[in-house]
Amino acid sequence: MELRNLRTFQVVAEHLNLSKAAEILRYTQPTITLQLQALEREIGYPLIQRIRKKTFLTPAGLILKEHVDQIFDVMHHMELALQTMQGPSGKLRIAAPEFYCAHQLTPIIRDYFRLYPLVKLELISCHSKDAIRQVLNNEAEFAIISGESKETEVEEFVLDEEEVLLVASKDLLDEIPDPKQLGRFPFFMHHDHCNFVDVITESLAEIDLHPEWIIESGSEAAIKKAVLNGTGWALLSSKFMASEKNNKSLFSLKIANRKIKTNGIYLRNRANEPNILSFYQLLKENWSA
Repeated sequence: MELRNLRTFQVVAEHLNLSKAAEILRYTQPTITLQLQALEREIGYPLIQRIRKKTFLTPAGLILKEHVDQIFDVMHHMELALQTMQGPSGKLRIAAPEFYCAHQLTPIIRDYFRLYPLVKLELISCHSKDAIRQVLNNEAEFAIISGESKETEVEEFVLDEEEVLLVASKDLLDEIPDPKQLGRFPFFMHHDHCNFVDVITESLAEIDLHPEWIIESGSEAAIKKAVLNGTGWALLSSKFMASEKNNKSLFSLKIANRKIKTNGIYLRNRANEPNILSFYQLLKENWSA
């Protein structure tokens, strides 16, 4: 049996969805189907079945899944044992939002590569909630996130804390006698896949502002642009707005009791892996708050 086919079966068995498995493994769906068929021919039994548009493992599939999990678990521990003999090597995947990828991680990754040239680095740009999911599913070894993961399986540490700012153009404020009336204008807010939506919600309650019109966006840069051109107002992190500190056409107000954390996370049961441990140490030493 080919390990590649067994790995494909393992992912299909975990998600019971061929499209999801193809996305994770970066194969086409026909390739997934061909690999499963090859495995079924070798074993002599069907492994999955569909009933009313739902996918299930057959009895043979359940037995194979149990043993395949054990095979890959043994292989994983074998790789870890071999890695400890030569220091960091192999693969290190780091998931993080685009802002961190562009502004914080690039010099750290450069230094890491110079220190550990045997490690193949992959930087994955994604939203914080997706970064958490990738760490939990072993699709990334490390993640930098906005906010907290609140997952018991992960080790989490604070890299930075930023103030929350209410920001709006002064032209917008000129249209109303009291900033409390900002709620009449569009409020630009992160999608719910942003990991600190609760901080935004709590901040709005603290300043007693209740937006009548909320526009969600997946891009912090798009929200900032909407604020700068007077389309609406927003709550953004102080670091993200640092470049506009001297912008006299912009009004900003610090929300006193709220902070947005930047955290690093990795799985607790992988804490002693050389790649994770070495990146953690370099990150803590070089993250610019």
